Amino acid sequence: MFDGDADRIWVVSHTWEIIPGDIIYAIIAKQILQNTQQNNPILLYDCMSSKIVPETIEKNWGKAQISRVWRFFINNKMIEIKAVAGGEVSGHYMFGELGCVESVLIAQYYIMKELEEYNDMDTMIQQYKKYYKWPVQSITVQDKEKVLNSIKIAFSEYKQEFLDGISVYTDTYRFNARWSNTEEKIRFSVEADNQLTRNQVVEKINNIVQQ
Repeated sequence: MFDGDADRIWVVSHTWEIIPGDIIYAIIAKQILQNTQQNNPILLYDCMSSKIVPETIEKNWGKAQISRVWRFFINNKMIEIKAVAGGEVSGHYMFGELGCVESVLIAQYYIMKELEEYNDMDTMIQQYKKYYKWPVQSITVQDKEKVLNSIKIAFSEYKQEFLDGISVYTDTYRFNARWSNTEEKIRFSVEADNQLTRNQVVEKINNIVQQ
């Protein structure tokens, strides 16, 4: 299904599950790479995306490059580095062949191409559910900068990047926390190799944000 102005696409499985946008992008990326004649093309993904996205890109001989959240930044970066595609958790999928803008019809085409390899949508999606991801949370706060700094300190023993807010990477989990540019809110998403770890990290971040 498309959103109101048809610049985003969402997929619903046979069991009425709304498939996360980053899993859909992993599918699109795989199909692009399997049907391109370019050598090691670059595909952009946003910093809230599942680890399955860069893994899928690299497994299929593409170059995965992370980007800030928001289609504006992805679009501009695609043009700058001549990327063949860019995708967001929010359901925006951009294609170099169209001047780096969205196309829900091209996205739908690649999704259907992938579906040809499986008996049904649910079987297809299961191939990409390698990790346990908590959907993006959005929480109202009084001081966005203070909250992000508190998260930075609480996870200071781990690898951190600051492309967009703060991204933390460990051997068993990863997350991104960033402030909203339009609201007094902090947004974060957590992914882990198992459900228990994911839930523990989500709880820790929630406690920091709500202090």
